[in-house]
Amino acid sequence: MNIQLLPALNGDCILVEHAPGHYFLIDGGYVDTYKNFLSPKLREIAAAGGVIDVLVVTHIDGDHISGIIKMMEGRLPVPVKEIWYNGYRHIQSTAPVSREKEDFKHKDICKEANVPLISPMSARQGCTLSTLITRQDIPWNGPSGGAVMMAPMSFRVGDTAVHVLSPNKGDIEDLENYWKKSLIKDKLLDKEHSEEYWDDAFEFSLSKEEAGFQAHVESLQVATRSIKPRGNDVKSALEERYTPDSSAANGSSISFVLESGGRRVLFLGDAHAETIIESLQALYGEESKPYRFDAVKLSHHGSFNNNSPALFDLITTDKWLVSTNGDKFNHPDLPTMAHIVTRGEKNRLYFNYDLAICEKLRQEPAHETYDFEIVTPEGEDGIQLALEAVEEADGRPSQTEWDIAELRSLTDSQVSDVLSLMSELDPDITVTPDMVRQAVAESGMHFFAAVEADGTSSGRIIGCASLCVFGSPKGRKASVEDVVVASSCREQGIGRALMEHLIDYARRELAPIDLHLTSRPQREAANELYVSLGFQLRETNVYKLELALPAAAESGTEEMKPKVRLERPTNRKFKKKFPELKLPDKPVK
Repeated sequence: MNIQLLPALNGDCILVEHAPGHYFLIDGGYVDTYKNFLSPKLREIAAAGGVIDVLVVTHIDGDHISGIIKMMEGRLPVPVKEIWYNGYRHIQSTAPVSREKEDFKHKDICKEANVPLISPMSARQGCTLSTLITRQDIPWNGPSGGAVMMAPMSFRVGDTAVHVLSPNKGDIEDLENYWKKSLIKDKLLDKEHSEEYWDDAFEFSLSKEEAGFQAHVESLQVATRSIKPRGNDVKSALEERYTPDSSAANGSSISFVLESGGRRVLFLGDAHAETIIESLQALYGEESKPYRFDAVKLSHHGSFNNNSPALFDLITTDKWLVSTNGDKFNHPDLPTMAHIVTRGEKNRLYFNYDLAICEKLRQEPAHETYDFEIVTPEGEDGIQLALEAVEEADGRPSQTEWDIAELRSLTDSQVSDVLSLMSELDPDITVTPDMVRQAVAESGMHFFAAVEADGTSSGRIIGCASLCVFGSPKGRKASVEDVVVASSCREQGIGRALMEHLIDYARRELAPIDLHLTSRPQREAANELYVSLGFQLRETNVYKLELALPAAAESGTEEMKPKVRLERPTNRKFKKKFPELKLPDKPVK
């Protein structure tokens, strides 16, 4: 995994190469950031055949969003597969949306937001990011089905696991409440309106929100005295009282963990520390504290109001990333730096600008007591960090030690593991933690898991298979479901071991009984495994009836009506691979 913090003044613009030629772009800084640094880099990526798998706009703030708006105004310099961004249409819950024109002063919004007007604008033409995303026709918030990107969520982008930590439901409600107050103040709450108008008003309103945090002026005046520091300022800064950020916009930041190549990195946007703490504990469980990361991008440019002592107690790393030039709010705050450099050993702090506080920390007497290093750019292109994939000496991914066990309950972190596995099996499905816990506890359900060996049954789950047993008038039946191994742990025999364990259990406890399973023809490795284990392909049709929730079905909308679909069990490619099965070209009627 390669991480580059581009020069974005006091903002964020981060490129993450999570697989060769595949990138996450996290925010775009300012317009100058895009013109001078991001655009050339994106064109270089495109020329090499690379793509942006995900463009993440963490939240509405000029130092994060302006460069992205500039990029979206014209032809994209690089293919962008999808975007994650929570706009007005994702957070509103009560205000009606219609296509009727209104008296909203749209031109004034564009003018005050410093967006140039292009000819007379109609009610359908917006001037901000939400409208530009729609015009570019980029898939929007795909992992949430087009709804708000909100914790808890776990899924995969290629071979990379993603765990969304913020915003949570409370953060979204705070954002909506702030927005409603703005509507009431402007006497617009009761009006019908076009979605485009409200997108523009929403972004503009939040851009004017006052800071919900304090600039640590006194501490930083001391911090920037690089010649004669007064006492052990790092130690003194540890005594400063923590006050949480109250900004609704910052609280709505999309923050997440990326896991790829055996590496785990935490990207915090401008998120609130309290939300991150709650999400990390739900994700990894109490028993795994403190949570180890290979790198952490500090929240809100190192503001002490977003990086609490409690958060530092919960996480550990030796690589801390800081994105700011120190303008406007004098970030990063000295108390934040103090809580980092006084913890652990060999801490490295990576800055995308060489700041006065960097020189201050280099000269800090704390070096006599604490082991840390300040890393700043050598050129003008920001700072880069390369995290090599964890491999064995022969270049192959390291082998994982594991045990197979039937589990009747899961730890919080194991629930998260299963959510990631289900997203690998089918990225289009939505699975919640409660669904996983309920399924594992079902009396007719036998959940077999490949668990990383740690001497207990609470290790990380890297593969699973389910055996569902139920009765019918013709006798008991058993169905094998959800057989999947984590992509980073494949080609180690885990899938075969899971299936052999499941079959042995069924033979010992359930026989005589037939085991049934379905598998998409495209999953060639899985189908080869099942045939080698003795499963025989049946010449039959498989049907699925999709039923909506009763309340949705009552609406009578076309998309909510039950759908019957025929799923064919074979294809030509599969037939060629297994000619001995003598499969028909078409399903049997």
